[in-house]
Amino acid sequence: MSTRIQMELDMLPPSVNQVYVNSKSGGRFMSEEGRSFKQAAAAHFLSKYRAQLLSMNKDVKYSVTIKLYFPDLENKSWPKTAKTRYKKLDASNHVKVLEDVIASVTGVDDSNTFRLTVEKHIGTAHTVVIIEEME
Repeated sequence: MSTRIQMELDMLPPSVNQVYVNSKSGGRFMSEEGRSFKQAAAAHFLSKYRAQLLSMNKDVKYSVTIKLYFPDLENKSWPKTAKTRYKKLDASNHVKVLEDVIASVTGVDDSNTFRLTVEKHIGTAHTVVIIEEME
């Protein structure tokens, strides 16, 4: 039987720009916001989906779908003054920290992700992650 896990998180992952901070000496480190998100998301996933997550096979390919729900994606002043209907919000910028959380709670490296789909939706801020074993 192949694996299919659907998980919900009542928050959005921070963007890469919020997770990693450049130091004055030229290095990069994880921000407090990034550490807090990783800790909270990992704790949530393990409290609700532990058995499913720990049963994942480390030797198979996975398809991961990430659905990000943002409360407001449309420019309110469009079409009168805004040049575009939708705000400039890069959904893929929110993926890496979530992939890292999934890897940490499953023990399956994100190199096992052979298909990654990221979707933006309008709605109450939350995240849905669907992990499926590929044939």
